[in-house]
Amino acid sequence: MCSIKKRFLPVIIVLLSLSGLSVVFTGKAQASASYSKATGILHISSVWLPPTYTAYDADFLNSGGGDLTTSSVFVLQNAVASVEPAEVPSSLTIVNGAYNLHVPVMAWMSGDGMIQYYDVQMQMVPHVTPLAFQVTSLSELQIGNAGPTGPAGPPGPQGDSGPKGDTGVQGATGATGVQGPTGLTGATGQTGAQGPKGDTGAQGATGATGAQGPTGLTGATGQTGAQGPKGDTGAQGPTGATGATGATGTFQAGTSVGQMLYWDGTAWIAVAPGTNEQTLTFCNGVPTWGTCFAVGDHALGGVVAYILQYGDPGYDPAVQHGLIAAVSDQSSSAAWGCYGTSISGADGTAIGTGKQNTIAILNGCTTSGIAASVAAAGPSGSIYTDWYLPSRDELNKLYQNKDKIGGFAATFYWSSSELDFLFAWLQYFGNGFQYTVGKSNTLYVRAVRAF
Repeated sequence: MCSIKKRFLPVIIVLLSLSGLSVVFTGKAQASASYSKATGILHISSVWLPPTYTAYDADFLNSGGGDLTTSSVFVLQNAVASVEPAEVPSSLTIVNGAYNLHVPVMAWMSGDGMIQYYDVQMQMVPHVTPLAFQVTSLSELQIGNAGPTGPAGPPGPQGDSGPKGDTGVQGATGATGVQGPTGLTGATGQTGAQGPKGDTGAQGATGATGAQGPTGLTGATGQTGAQGPKGDTGAQGPTGATGATGATGTFQAGTSVGQMLYWDGTAWIAVAPGTNEQTLTFCNGVPTWGTCFAVGDHALGGVVAYILQYGDPGYDPAVQHGLIAAVSDQSSSAAWGCYGTSISGADGTAIGTGKQNTIAILNGCTTSGIAASVAAAGPSGSIYTDWYLPSRDELNKLYQNKDKIGGFAATFYWSSSELDFLFAWLQYFGNGFQYTVGKSNTLYVRAVRAF
């Protein structure tokens, strides 16, 4: 039977400061790690993490999931301080700002239930928050069979008896018992005989006269008499003086035929002229030409994912504009593409820059099947040809309205926004975090188009 639990190795960690001095940490190293292909979780026992370099038990998530490869990137999910903070993994070195993690023995549970063991080298990925390490090399280890169990040692001597404990405190007095029942009421005695009627008393004296009563209420008012005849018209009075001229109004002038104005509560806003037979709709308090859309409506080849608001690039108070999302994902395993090559013009992050980013990627990266080309192809059977990969901020609007749009998985989605020649922006739809990873990773893709 093949087994490995933990390997303890001596380790020396050297930290080079900016002043050229060095600090040496020594101690017993615990190199225990495991990786599950099914969950994508790498667990490392007792790892020193910057910036405090305290020992932790840490879990990292393989952003690509699946098989462990030399391009796998592990992002820190959580870390709990180790019960033995003096122990560190064999070996973590931080030299001139480069973070290298070496795990000599990693147990990897593969998809078929077999356990394999690897020697793994990882290097910290720059510009990534939270902390992330990318695998740079891995070598499978051939583990020998476990040796026979050694004989049991002799029992140790019996320890001395402990001192007698103190006497416990006096228990509380028990509660008083309940009151017994009341006895029955005796029978009522018989009523006595009626006594004789007494004599009538003498007539009392006449009382004094009472005080004068209050005055009675006033009677109701009589009916109004008939209307008298109309009097003669009086003489014409003199004409009053001419009043002062009022201030000039501020109603703004139009600039084109068919233009209209509406009051938004603080100012007059111009509504551009519509086209022949176009309908003017009162949409969310604003006169708008055409249909009034809401997020979640199925229209224009997909689902309304976002409606531009005041302050957004391209916002028009008279005409609704926004984003249409495809009703389902276009891929679950597309690379951003051209790892190691910077794509000019693909670094836009704001709303309205995703279309230009996609054009720049397609012009600068000819690799087939990349996220930008999958998004540009759009949903199968769509009559529209202007689909593209959303920018970082456009992708965030899809995450904010994901429940109304529907069809999203709690996983990583590519944006079209590039950071540099190695990294591009993604968003995790499980919690909304946005960060950058290597462009060779394969993630999910959801296409959008503007309206």
